[in-house]
Amino acid sequence: MAVYRTFAAANYQQAAQTAAQVLEASGVFDAVSLEGSVVSCTYGGETAAVFTYSSGRIDVTFGAYSMYAADIDAFWIGGTKNGVLLDHHNRYVNPTDFRLYSIAVGRSQSGIPMLMFHQLGVGSSAASNYELTCDALSAPEAVTDPALLTNAYYSKLTGECTVCSGKDPVASADKIYRYGVRQTNVPVDAMCVVEINGTEYLTDGCFAVQESLK
Repeated sequence: MAVYRTFAAANYQQAAQTAAQVLEASGVFDAVSLEGSVVSCTYGGETAAVFTYSSGRIDVTFGAYSMYAADIDAFWIGGTKNGVLLDHHNRYVNPTDFRLYSIAVGRSQSGIPMLMFHQLGVGSSAASNYELTCDALSAPEAVTDPALLTNAYYSKLTGECTVCSGKDPVASADKIYRYGVRQTNVPVDAMCVVEINGTEYLTDGCFAVQESLK
């Protein structure tokens, strides 16, 4: 069963604690530890990911990729057995199609921890995506956000994958999807659970993490 919570920027320690709990419960990593507001995740005997929360800021290291975000006024944390969403809202950025910076953490179809990050567009800059497994040898390049269709009647999900240098797919996410078509009543500024074709998903309006089937 999906769980999700939101925290004000000043409550970053509670956000880190919840992030550690949902990451551990997902089983994506071999072990998850929390020290202060730093969440460390190990896989194969090595540190695979670190999520550092502070007041209005998050720093992320995942394999070869690192990023940070500031000016955060709200953290959103959610998880299922199939993956985790670690999102945040920037107090100054409020685009139309998406409202949360979305970080999805799950497994590739071969079982390797995988991260997908959706970065909102600002001004004339287009929204972009980063995707990689924790054992990638280099940081991923930004990929321009694909066009999103919306309608009042249904949603349609598409798969997520990482690519190596060149065009050959390296890894596809297991049970984590993005919207090709998004129903207009799916919130884009909060997490929620939606049902699509009889299956429930934890979603932030960008990614959709499948619940375990009953």
